[in-house]
Amino acid sequence: MLNVTEIAKDELNKALVAQEDKDICIRVYVEGVGCSGPQVGLALDKKSENDKIFNINGVNFIVDSESEKTINDYEGLNIDFIDEDERSAGFSLSFNKEFGGCNSGCSCH
Repeated sequence: MLNVTEIAKDELNKALVAQEDKDICIRVYVEGVGCSGPQVGLALDKKSENDKIFNINGVNFIVDSESEKTINDYEGLNIDFIDEDERSAGFSLSFNKEFGGCNSGCSCH
């Protein structure tokens, strides 16, 4: 479901180690599907009652059921960390399956 590169794992672990509350995990969430596909993100958060927890490469990820369904529909999520220069360093999130495009008549093309 989640594919995490080694550099992403290292950066996520740095963020987790900096937290005083050891119950904090990395939340993977989907905020909806727009013209460019599902909008996905990462956040530091505690596990809620209905979340699933996944330990991948030593990092605890939490995912709610709706986000898990979307991630599975797109055949998994790749999490990488890009560090080409200090000003543009950050996480890169991409699905394994491409979004089919917008069929709703929106003006996003």
